[in-house]
Parts: sequence; structure tokens; C-alpha cells
Amino acid sequence: MKRVSIIFLIFMTLILFAKSNVIYLGPNSLNEFKSIDIYKSTIDFEADKFFVEKDGEYDLVNIDGLSQFSFEVGYPSLPFLVKNIALPDEGDLDYKIEILEEIQIDGKFNIKPFQPPLPEIPNFQPQFVKDDEFYSTNTFYPSKNVTILEPTGIRDVRFSKVYFSPFRYNPVTKKLILIKKARITFFVNSSKSTNPINNSFYLTEEFVPLYKEFLSNFDAVLKYKRVETLQERNERIQKVRESLKGDNFTPPGDYLIVVGGTTLSNKVKTFAAYKAKLGYNPVVWHLANNVSSKQIKDSIQYAYNNWSVKPVYILIVGDADSTRTPSESWVIMRPLWKDFRSLYSYGIKPGFVPNDHWFACLNDTNYYPDAYISRFNVKDTIQLNNIVNKTIKYETDPQLTGNPDWFTTYVGVGGYEGGRIFDTTATRVWKNYLKPYGWTDWDSLIETRTWSPGRATVSDSINDGQNFILFRGHGAEGYDGDADDGKGFGWMGGADQNYKDLYTNEDIAVRANGYMGGFIFAPTCLAGNFAYPNDTNSMGDYWTHLTSNNGGVGYFGATNVSLSYYNDSMSLGVGRAFANYNNVMPDRTFGKVTNYAKLYMETYNGSTDYFRLENYLMNTLGDPAVMIWTKVPKNLTVLHDNSVETRTDTITVTVTDNTKAAVSGATVCLYDTLETPDIHIVATTDATGKATIISTYTKIGSAFLTVTKQDYIPYMGTVTINATTELEEISFTGTLVNGKVILKWHTTNPTSVKNYKLYRDGKELATLSNSEMEFEDILLNEATNKVEYKLDIYYVSGKLSEYKLPMIIDNKKSFQFSKNRLYLNNIERVEIFNISGQKVKDFKINKKSALIDISNLSNGFYIIKADDLENKKVMIVK
Repeated sequence: MKRVSIIFLIFMTLILFAKSNVIYLGPNSLNEFKSIDIYKSTIDFEADKFFVEKDGEYDLVNIDGLSQFSFEVGYPSLPFLVKNIALPDEGDLDYKIEILEEIQIDGKFNIKPFQPPLPEIPNFQPQFVKDDEFYSTNTFYPSKNVTILEPTGIRDVRFSKVYFSPFRYNPVTKKLILIKKARITFFVNSSKSTNPINNSFYLTEEFVPLYKEFLSNFDAVLKYKRVETLQERNERIQKVRESLKGDNFTPPGDYLIVVGGTTLSNKVKTFAAYKAKLGYNPVVWHLANNVSSKQIKDSIQYAYNNWSVKPVYILIVGDADSTRTPSESWVIMRPLWKDFRSLYSYGIKPGFVPNDHWFACLNDTNYYPDAYISRFNVKDTIQLNNIVNKTIKYETDPQLTGNPDWFTTYVGVGGYEGGRIFDTTATRVWKNYLKPYGWTDWDSLIETRTWSPGRATVSDSINDGQNFILFRGHGAEGYDGDADDGKGFGWMGGADQNYKDLYTNEDIAVRANGYMGGFIFAPTCLAGNFAYPNDTNSMGDYWTHLTSNNGGVGYFGATNVSLSYYNDSMSLGVGRAFANYNNVMPDRTFGKVTNYAKLYMETYNGSTDYFRLENYLMNTLGDPAVMIWTKVPKNLTVLHDNSVETRTDTITVTVTDNTKAAVSGATVCLYDTLETPDIHIVATTDATGKATIISTYTKIGSAFLTVTKQDYIPYMGTVTINATTELEEISFTGTLVNGKVILKWHTTNPTSVKNYKLYRDGKELATLSNSEMEFEDILLNEATNKVEYKLDIYYVSGKLSEYKLPMIIDNKKSFQFSKNRLYLNNIERVEIFNISGQKVKDFKINKKSALIDISNLSNGFYIIKADDLENKKVMIVK
């Protein structure tokens, strides 16, 4: 039953709490979210106290665990509980609230209006915003305690954002009403369905970290849809490609590369082949040079809507500077200049944000990414060679000489300024995440009230080799350290140090860090504007592709003026992902880390308008699927069959580390480009470090075999495909059914056979072609309890092989070994182990009598296990 009461805070009570500003309500505190399943969840809430703080003439009301928020700038800022509740593919979210106790707080409160965010530009003077019209309205805000936004989606999952405010405030009477205790039940209303998700049957493995962090009922999501592994996704892709018999890089695929024109085609295909070796299925699409951003989006949207496997990673290849004239030597791929003039007016094109993020928003009109997108912002083959070669070297041949600690070195560059938390954020990334994760090297280049590191110090630190660089401070476009003349970009410190230069394009241009460079995360203003006109390069361009052997491989930054606190929350998300905090991201790629950071930003008490802006502002240059080192790389020891034959053959792969311990969860990829379509098989090592790949080969040559795992240097090997020899595995079986013997045989290389001859007890029964491998013999009364069949195989080469099959007409189990052949009677299963105990063959017979030729095994001793009979040790000799 709902209980309503009024708390009268008498004069003595106010004195009691004057210093602490805490108002106690009772002994119990509860804020518990439970999901029953994807269709139903609850919030149980009870407040034991709240806080009132003075901010000038205004009051700020807080409850532990809730965030300050308002739906409108200038409206009262109150504590809200915010949840993201996942939904089934159809049906909208509804709720029922049971208010168990509601109280009216005696006294008058002047609640501070919710303020717009602080843009990160020098000398910014924020204007205090108050909606006077609302503050003169005699009504309670919010009008209802629970608000549900319409459903939207992130790739495989729909969800609704839910806001619960236990307080409601009347700005005229200055009264506060508080729900002290309540239960809110959320349920799916199937009578309506806004923005449904179609044809989504699995959870994409690479997106699970985002769902895990972002969705309050993630456990219910896992029960509703299962996670499709990389191996399973690869199998689906290969089945479609096999049916189409397409050439290399034909749809569908999980890595879409969109390139302008044909000038860059050869190097792009080289890069695509490299990604295929690592287990991805790239598709390369060529669009016209200088094609419109809408045409780029339409092409990507088509792939997302129509491919049976939607792209997971998307790479745009081409220069974003659309003021240039396209030519064979200048490839242009336009970004979208998104109109945000309703929120602010900054940048080279005031109020517009150049971005690629829009290309990855593919489910509906929201701002959440449905694929991981990035760009090689290159104009020609020279620049493309630089970024491709650096990426491949970083990922497969990282520099271990010189300063090997660079893999786990964090450079925190930050300004100092009252009202901002640049310095605090750069420090928290280290103390809260990287240091507990085990990193030991931190170059703290963070301003104080009395000190600034300056350009030389920052440059020296980066030149020493750094894998993770975070900048928090002010930025500029068209800035080269001398004047705002359009020739460069830079980072600057805070107001307390008079916006001192910290790092500019001039510094990157002369950097000397060799190949000891990884990623820059600079969610700050302007410095990441990769679309700045007139052939002016951003800091990200200098870092990623303007030189071949310096800088790094990834840059994440803003293309226009961005927002304090939003950027700080995003930066903490980068730290959490790098450190795999709470095991949220065991495998870290550039795209996963940056998009995780964007979602983590929403733990800050911001509004959806500004979350949308920030998502569009933050863009990446580099390979979205490049693996990020988070430890000093270790080597893998990989043992596998060095050759196979042109038939159905097996490759067994064993992966261990330098201590000879098994490495589980490693990705093994076989990539054979000799076939059409390619043979592309992905497997995962088990707890013993083993994986098995079985395929049929028809062409001689070499196939690539790679093994990858987070923080291990990839193994990049090959397997030779040889022509099948005539010494091969033969099966010859007979089954007695109603007086008939059904004889069947199989050879792994039937094209080498001219014909077969079949005999019973020395009498010829039939001559059969190489395509006939079955014969029925009616015994009548000729057979009593035993007959012997003989199969002669006449090879094209002129060779003859004989195989005899004794048929015993009883139910006794037996097996014999002679001349590298097994003779089996009433045996259901035969397993063959090498002398080390490793299983090398496994046959399921289900025939009364069978002959199996195992002469294709290498010379040596083997253990034969047949059903429950005693094991027998045999020796293969050829």
C-alpha cells in the first residue's frame, strides 16, 4: 500500500544538518535492478538519505548512485537513475510503478538549472542558462517519475533508455516531493513495435563487450540470443561464397573495404589478403573517385541490409578533403559534414562536424554504431603504403629491440584549468586502470598550477616509444605553433598556464620514435579534423600515414569543438578497455576500444543531444581491426602438419607458449587462394592448445596458416599442398542383409583409378568403372559361414592393388592387422593412436565386415582400439 507522509524539518533539525547537508530518511537503502528475462525486469528503490549542497543562490540535490540530469537545458537539475534495457527484436517497453512510500520535503529549495556542457575552447566564458518561463510555472518537474525513450538498436540488440527521478520539483512553490520507496516493473508491450530489428539471429562476438557494458539486462540478452563465434561466422560466409563460386573478396564478408577509384586498388587488395590470413573475410568495393557521402552510405547500407553476414568492420580508403580536385594521383572519399548548428557554432565550417561515424549507423536514425568504422585518410599509393606497412609491422613484427617497455608505457598529457578535470582524467586512467592491470611505466606530462611540460618534453617522451598516448586539454585546427594560418594543428594546455603549446604537427613531423608507436587518443577540440580543406593535414594524418617508419598506427580524436566531462568520461572508457577491466574486452582491436569508449561516455550524466554530437565528433584513422598490444608481446610455438595432399586431408595444429603451456582460445586460420572460391577455414584451439582443420584440396601449391591471440606475436606459416600419391587410404566394407552382401568401397583419390574388378572366393563377379563403388552380391546357398571378397584396383598409371575382405557370417567381434591393413568383423568404431597417445584416425564402421587400408600413415608404431576389444600395438612399414 502506498504511504504518503510529510517530513517537517524543524529549526533544530536544520541546525543539526547544517554542516553535513545530509537529510536522513531511514535505515534502508536499495537500488536494485533485476532482469527476469528479456521481456520483464524490475527496479526496487529505497532512499535512506539525500544531500543538499549550496551552489551560490541555488541548491543541488543528490542521492548516492544517481546522476544529475534534466531533459532540458535550463530546467531543474535533479538526481536520475538511468538504465538501458534490452528488448526482444519486436515489441516496445512499458512500465508499471508501485509507489510504496512518498514524502514531501518541508522547506523551500531553489534547485539549480541544468547547464549546457563546456566546449573545450580557450577563453570560453560559459553563459548561465535558466528557463525563466519554466521557473515561473506552477507545476512539478518532471511531470512523471519514469520516462522511457523509444526503442533503438546497436547492431543485434534493441533497447530503450529509461529515466527514473525519485524527486519532482515545483519551481514556484519551491517544494520537493520524493519517492522514498518504490518498485518499477518493466515489461514488453507486443501491441506496438518501434524500430524492430529484422534477420538478426545471433550476437556478434566483437560487439559483446559493448552489450556487456551498456545493457543493464545483459544476462537476459545472452539467454535470448546466443553469441556466434568467429569460426561459426566464417563457416556461414564460406557456404555462401561456395554457392556463388565468386572470386577473391566477394560478398558476403565481415570486413568491408570501400575505396575511391582504382588507383589504390592493388595495395588495398594486398591489405585485404593480409586481413584474410588473420581470419577475417574482407570484401573490397570500388566506388567512383570523389563520390558523394550519400553514395558511400548507400553502398554500406546495402551490404548491411542484404548480406547474410553483415560487415563487422568497415574501412574507408581515400582523402576526406573534398575541396581538392580528384585525379589518378589524388583519391577523395567524402565524409559527411553533419549539421549541428542547433547545438553550437564552431570550426572551419561553423556548426558542421565532418565525420565517418554516420556511415556506421545502419539500424535506424540513432547515433549508435552498428559496425566498427575507420579510415585510411590517404590521397595516393605512397601514403597508403605507409599506413599499410606500418599496420602490418605493428601487428605481426613489433619492435622488441631498443626500448621493449614501450608496449606498456602510458603517456598522459593534460592541461590544468579551474572548472575542468583534464589533469584528473589523465591521472585516473593510469591509477584506476592501467597500473592495476600491471603497467609500470607512466610519463606524467600533466600541467599543475605552476608547471607545464612544454613541447620539447612531450616530444622527447613520445620519441622514446609509447603505445598509449592520451591527451586531455585544448586543441586547435589550422595551427602550427606560430599562427592560425591553416598549416597545422596542435594541443594546448589549460588556462592556468595560458594555453601553452604542448604538442603540434611540427613536432610530429620531426618525431623519431621509429616503429615504437601505437595509438593516440585525443578527445579534444579540432586537432583530429581529417577533412580540413586545402591539403592541410590533421595530427591524426601526421601520426598515421605521412611517414613510413615513425608515428603510430591509430589516432582517435575530434573533428570540431568537443565537450568537457563528456570527453573525460570517454577517456576513462578507453582506459577500461585497454586494461580489460572486469574482463569486458579480452581481445582488443582499435574499433572495439574506441566504440566501447563512446558507449562508456554515457555513464556521465549528459543528454542524448550531446551524446549524439560527441559520437559524430570522435573519428578514427587507422585499421579498425588492428590488434592492440597491452602487454610485451610473447611468441607462440606452433606445430602443425607441413603438407597435405590434393584430396580431403587433415591438419592438426598445436599451440603452446614459451613455457610449453597449452594456449587455448587462439585463432587458427587456413587460407588457400589457389581454389575458387578461396579455402578459408577458422578454428579455435581447445584447452589442450589443439585445433583441427579438415578440407578438400584440388590444386598443388601453398596455403597460408596463421595463429593469433591477444598479446602474442602472430604465427605466419604455410602449408604445402602436394599431388596425392597412389598410396592412400582405402575403405572396403561388406554388409549382410537378407541373404545379400552389399559391398562398398571408397578411395580418397578416385581420379587416379582406371577401373575396379571384384571377386568372390576367386571367382570374378564384375568389372566396374572408377565412378562405381558399390555392388550387391546375392549369396543364395553358396555361403555357409564365410566367404572372401577381393577388390582389385587398376590405376591409370598401370599399378594394381588387391584388397581382400573375409566375410564371417556370425556376430563375433574381431579384427586383424596385416600388411598395413585392418580386417574388421562386427566392429562399430576403430580409433588409432600414435605412440605419444595422440589420436590420428577415428573410423565409425557400422558394417558387418570391413577392410581399411592405413598405409598412408607415417612409418612407426600405433595403438589400435576397436570397440571394447583389447588394444593392439602394430607397426606401419612402407
